[in-house]
Amino acid sequence: MTIQQNNINIMKYVRKNNKINENDSDAILVSYDLQAGTYRSSYYSSHTVSSFYKNAKVELTDKDFYNIKYEYVSNLLKDFQFNSILEAGTGEATSLVTLFKFLKKYNNEIKGYGFDISLSRIKVAKEFCLEQSISSSFFFCRYESYTTIR
Repeated sequence: MTIQQNNINIMKYVRKNNKINENDSDAILVSYDLQAGTYRSSYYSSHTVSSFYKNAKVELTDKDFYNIKYEYVSNLLKDFQFNSILEAGTGEATSLVTLFKFLKKYNNEIKGYGFDISLSRIKVAKEFCLEQSISSSFFFCRYESYTTIR
């Protein structure tokens, strides 16, 4: 059985194995790789969660939540003039794709870009964009090349 199948917290596991007290880049990257695909799966899932919307408790799927959230954001952005949007930490691009769909109503020429430290999530993001008929560009950013400020 794998760590994930045993429902073991990967961050805790790496800290214990490496005898350290805080998360390091290895733990972060491993956890991202193990989670790759979960946001996309959740987007397509019919599973609902309770949420409050317009002062009422409602049951929403993740896709419903994304649509409500990013329709609101796109309405805030619609009067600005821009040709592209960049998402830092794009992960699987579920946020970027949903926002992008709403922004295309106001600007059909808009381009979407995203970057992330997880190559496996960038791969899922590209697949998700193809499934959603969205043309976007993604790039991988090496985690180790950035300094952590504490």
